[in-house]
Amino acid sequence: MDEDESLHRYGPRPTGVDLDEVRSLLVEHTRLEKLSRDDGDTEPMKLCRVQSFHAGGLDDVLLIRRAETARVDADAT
Repeated sequence: MDEDESLHRYGPRPTGVDLDEVRSLLVEHTRLEKLSRDDGDTEPMKLCRVQSFHAGGLDDVLLIRRAETARVDADAT
Protein backbone atom coordinates (compact mmCIF):
# COMPACT_ATOMS: atom_id res chain seq x y z
CA MET A 1 0.00 0.00 0.00
CA ASP A 2 1.46 3.35 -1.00
CA GLU A 3 0.88 6.67 0.78
CA ASP A 4 -2.02 7.70 -1.46
CA GLU A 5 -3.91 4.47 -0.77
CA SER A 6 -3.18 4.73 2.94
CA LEU A 7 -4.36 8.32 3.13
CA HIS A 8 -7.52 7.46 1.21
CA ARG A 9 -8.24 4.42 3.38
CA TYR A 10 -7.37 5.77 6.83
CA GLY A 11 -7.51 9.55 6.41
CA PRO A 12 -5.16 12.01 8.13
CA ARG A 13 -6.42 11.15 11.64
CA PRO A 14 -7.31 7.46 11.91
CA THR A 15 -9.08 6.16 15.00
CA GLY A 16 -9.97 2.80 16.50
CA VAL A 17 -9.21 -0.24 14.37
CA ASP A 18 -7.85 1.96 11.57
CA LEU A 19 -5.30 3.45 13.95
CA ASP A 20 -4.24 -0.04 15.04
CA GLU A 21 -3.72 -0.95 11.38
CA VAL A 22 -1.67 2.22 10.80
CA ARG A 23 0.51 1.33 13.80
CA SER A 24 1.02 -2.17 12.40
CA LEU A 25 1.96 -0.70 9.03
CA LEU A 26 4.42 1.63 10.73
CA VAL A 27 6.07 -1.26 12.55
CA GLU A 28 6.32 -3.24 9.31
CA HIS A 29 7.68 -0.29 7.27
CA THR A 30 10.24 0.39 10.01
CA ARG A 31 11.38 -3.23 10.00
CA LEU A 32 11.70 -3.27 6.22
CA GLU A 33 13.66 -0.01 6.18
CA LYS A 34 16.13 -1.33 8.74
CA LEU A 35 16.70 -4.43 6.60
CA SER A 36 16.86 -2.60 3.27
CA ARG A 37 20.25 -2.02 1.69
CA ASP A 38 19.00 0.32 -1.01
CA ASP A 39 17.18 3.62 -0.99
CA GLY A 40 13.68 2.48 -0.18
CA ASP A 41 10.49 4.46 -0.41
CA THR A 42 10.09 6.03 3.03
CA GLU A 43 6.98 8.05 2.13
CA PRO A 44 4.46 5.43 3.37
CA MET A 45 6.38 5.22 6.64
CA LYS A 46 6.38 9.01 7.00
CA LEU A 47 2.62 9.12 6.46
CA CYS A 48 2.10 6.41 9.09
CA ARG A 49 4.20 8.48 11.50
CA VAL A 50 2.05 11.55 10.91
CA GLN A 51 -1.16 9.57 11.26
CA SER A 52 0.09 8.04 14.54
CA PHE A 53 1.24 11.42 15.78
CA HIS A 54 -2.20 12.91 15.26
CA ALA A 55 -3.68 10.23 17.51
CA GLY A 56 -1.83 11.93 20.38
CA GLY A 57 -1.07 8.73 22.30
CA LEU A 58 2.03 8.55 24.45
CA ASP A 59 2.45 4.91 23.45
CA ASP A 60 3.08 6.08 19.89
CA VAL A 61 6.10 8.22 20.81
CA LEU A 62 8.58 5.32 20.83
CA LEU A 63 7.00 3.78 17.77
CA ILE A 64 7.40 7.05 15.87
CA ARG A 65 10.96 7.52 17.15
CA ARG A 66 11.98 4.03 16.03
CA ALA A 67 10.64 4.81 12.57
CA GLU A 68 12.52 8.12 12.46
CA THR A 69 15.81 6.39 13.22
CA ALA A 70 15.31 3.41 10.88
CA ARG A 71 17.32 5.13 8.12
CA VAL A 72 19.07 8.41 7.59
CA ASP A 73 16.44 9.63 5.12
CA ALA A 74 13.51 8.37 7.21
CA ASP A 75 13.52 11.37 9.56
CA ALA A 76 12.96 14.03 6.89
CA THR A 77 9.31 15.07 6.81
